[in-house]
Amino acid sequence: RPLAKLPHLWRPLASTGTEIRRLLAEVVALTEKRYRQGNRWPKLVVAVNEVVEVARIGGPPAVAALTHLTRRGRETGVHLVASTQKPTSSLLEPLLKGNLPTRIVGLVADSKEAQVASGMADSGAEKLEHAGQFIAVVRNQITRFQSSWLTENTIRQTVSFLADRTSNWDARLQLSRGEQEISV
Repeated sequence: RPLAKLPHLWRPLASTGTEIRRLLAEVVALTEKRYRQGNRWPKLVVAVNEVVEVARIGGPPAVAALTHLTRRGRETGVHLVASTQKPTSSLLEPLLKGNLPTRIVGLVADSKEAQVASGMADSGAEKLEHAGQFIAVVRNQITRFQSSWLTENTIRQTVSFLADRTSNWDARLQLSRGEQEISV
């Protein structure tokens, strides 16, 4: 969990069902508060690694919260970045039907997974050939690109670099007082 050391985190990383549900409930409460106030600042990014596993562990409350974020998050300055290795999971259906304006898709097993992951028929994601090849789908336009490979050691070094240079920075200070402590 090298990313846990980043000083930019609003809350600690969540990994248990209880932590996931609580954190997602806080973010949903924040979006609702911002929606009522017409507030979109500061921007907040919610990163979910293995969203299928988060949905499984967090259960229906987590799925409902993630679905809410796909539908209302962007208009309140809360952006969801989610990843999975199994885009055809039935747990993802409400999320994938939600408002995911940009999708980045790597090699998938077949055309059905490619369609679910990209949101488009004939995206070609099942035909990607090399490690690091992806397609980006934005406004129904597909762009094929090659990404760089980052080893776990490179990620750790980068996080350490950022943590060392921003050790006095507190992400909570960047949020308004009312947003620092959200009750759910």
